[in-house]
Amino acid sequence: MNIEMHKTAKKQLIKAPKIIKIKVSQLVQHIFIHGLKNCPFPIKPMKGKYNTYSEFLIHKDYRIIYRTSTNTLYIRYAGTHNELGTG
Repeated sequence: MNIEMHKTAKKQLIKAPKIIKIKVSQLVQHIFIHGLKNCPFPIKPMKGKYNTYSEFLIHKDYRIIYRTSTNTLYIRYAGTHNELGTG
């Protein structure tokens, strides 16, 4: 599976704590090898205005919001519930 990341998500991940960067690296490696099957991080579908997206629960309060299309995973946002306005 291919992964594309929006520039907003890239900026948010640059600012993220080291533990988050490590977990995102693990997530990306897993997706390249196995796709979304048996993902080590819980996946939840979004509701409301983000209903076409899902989220990875990376850490206690840290989320990666993404959508999929054919064989590509598009990462749109990264951050805490408060930063993303989803909590």
